[in-house]
Amino acid sequence: MDKEQQHMIPKGYLKSWVCPNPPLGKLGKMWVIQKDDRATRELKSPKKYFREKDRYTLRENGGRNLAVEDALGIVEHGFGEVLSRLQTRQPLTGRDRVILSFFTAAMMVRTDHIPGVVGNMLRTIHRQAAKQEAKENIEPSYSNAIAMFLPSLVGEVARVGIMENAKILTQMHLSIFVNDDEAGFVTGDEPCCVCVPGAWNPFVGHPDVELTMPLSPTLMAYYSWKILPVLYETWGRGKVDRLNSRTIGGCKKEFVSWKGIVRDEWFVADLPSARPKRPR
Repeated sequence: MDKEQQHMIPKGYLKSWVCPNPPLGKLGKMWVIQKDDRATRELKSPKKYFREKDRYTLRENGGRNLAVEDALGIVEHGFGEVLSRLQTRQPLTGRDRVILSFFTAAMMVRTDHIPGVVGNMLRTIHRQAAKQEAKENIEPSYSNAIAMFLPSLVGEVARVGIMENAKILTQMHLSIFVNDDEAGFVTGDEPCCVCVPGAWNPFVGHPDVELTMPLSPTLMAYYSWKILPVLYETWGRGKVDRLNSRTIGGCKKEFVSWKGIVRDEWFVADLPSARPKRPR
């Protein structure tokens, strides 16, 4: 079936984390490490991992609408072009910034976190509506409408969320940091980290927000309202470890390390990004 297996994390993006010195017979694979058991690691193919059947497919009249998957493909192609420019340290054009904003926006909503939050909310509403409709002995039109929407939930969240987040990101300051650290930046099943120091509810519109997105083991995108744009500033191990701590802290289950390196520092919460508990 056409485009049945759809990537939560794009394979073109993951190619940058392919192990440069793999064991015999493991060429072209990346180190995937379990967040809760860092000793558990496997070499996986970017083409066959972080994917799901019909993840973004919209269900319409019993058919499969691939508009979201097609749109994500366009965004990923544009990112590949911009990444090539970044790797050779070229100046960023306005077009480059827009493409990176759309790619980052897509990575924020195509993973499990935001669709999960929306899905949990809708399933709660569905249960409550169905219970009330049954109690009042009325047609279950509202609960049925929600039930019909749920199979297309991830695709719909991506469709709306990409545009809304990209509008915000294109207005923010974008910096690109590089590193000379052996381990490099990690990525994972939730690559974007939205951090507001001292806040329990970070969001991209917050004036103090810091949004980080690893672009490759050597490149990191950093969005801020306050920090003026910096291009190609080199970071050493200390800052790399802090950013990897943020990335891994935001991952749900797994992260990817370029050379399979894992450091204890990555599992210590980055104090400026530590969020206090939500007030009751």
